[in-house]
Amino acid sequence: MPSFFEWTATLGLVFGGCCSNALALELVTSRLPQAGKLITFVQFLVISIFGLIRHLTVSPRPLSEEKESVSGVFIDDLTPPTFLTKLGRLRLMPRSIPIRRWTVQVVLFLLTSLLNNIAFAYRVPMPVHIIFRSGGMVVNMVMGWFIGKRYTKLQITSIIFVTLGVILTTFSASFDDPHISSESVQTAYTEYLIGVGILTLALILSGAMGLAQDAMYSEYGRGHWQEALFYLHFLSMPMFVFMADDIKSQYVSMTANARLFALNFSTPNPDSTKPDFPFLLPMTATPAQLALLFYYIPLLTNVLTQLVCISGVHRLTSRVDSLTVALILVVRKAVSLGISVLWIRGDGGNAWLWWGAGLVVGGTIAYSVAKPYRPNEVVEGNGVDTKKNQ
Repeated sequence: MPSFFEWTATLGLVFGGCCSNALALELVTSRLPQAGKLITFVQFLVISIFGLIRHLTVSPRPLSEEKESVSGVFIDDLTPPTFLTKLGRLRLMPRSIPIRRWTVQVVLFLLTSLLNNIAFAYRVPMPVHIIFRSGGMVVNMVMGWFIGKRYTKLQITSIIFVTLGVILTTFSASFDDPHISSESVQTAYTEYLIGVGILTLALILSGAMGLAQDAMYSEYGRGHWQEALFYLHFLSMPMFVFMADDIKSQYVSMTANARLFALNFSTPNPDSTKPDFPFLLPMTATPAQLALLFYYIPLLTNVLTQLVCISGVHRLTSRVDSLTVALILVVRKAVSLGISVLWIRGDGGNAWLWWGAGLVVGGTIAYSVAKPYRPNEVVEGNGVDTKKNQ
């Protein structure tokens, strides 16, 4: 049973890391909705670097010096190794899972991450993004059904609630504005539907990845989350070469926007509107250098808090059962939703959003507490199989 200190630390990582991650992502995408590939690249790069540091080891001696001296002592052991010698001996730690087993998952994981971040360029609000991604269990159930898995009535009812919640949340987005033309509103709704389609495809790919992970973990065990985290990100890095031009243009655009942002705050106009994120800046005019720094803080925060969030979730799964994990993560998403709607956006949401969120949260909790399907359940005491003959 985890101690109070362990619980506090773990929940601090989950709620502090994951909620901060969602907050920072919303700040970044609201200013740079077209920077999905740049955001994904930076996330993967930083996690790969941290993972590489953890998975590198120094081999005992260079492969070229595997010879014994006349006295029976290894040549490499006669003198202390220099820094360059150690650098030449760096090797990846032995893997528990073969590289070939990561191939399909790496592609699916990269595509899912890209699609989730690209969706912001199509006017998908963060609240819809949060709720929509919670519908992954719907895809998992459908795919599981096709490969032979079966579910109880409570599980199926729960998934119906989640599906209805996702649908209601999708309808919660509104682009009606008396100050813009009907053609612009129509264009906004069209872009939004494209964004919803992108998120739907990401859910399907994520479900396929989940099935691939289940198959792999059933063979090699589930105690390799750090290895999975590293190789899923590290092996994806070469594929960013094909997106180099887009990433470069998004970086140039971000830099230009940052300089404009800094210029506006270094020469304030009394008639100008308030900044988008007043809680990040003092009420008075900010010097250009500080404003430029503040502009990049959300991106850096998003990357670093993603590491904290992932570590917290995996630490949680190693200490409590899957039911407790599911319930805690549902509460975490509800907190992120509240921060987005009540604090960042400040519009309070609408009935469609809150009804949809309620159905998703309720359906997820019901699915978590539902007992798994057992086709060969035996009545205790008489050994009678309750499964009817087909």
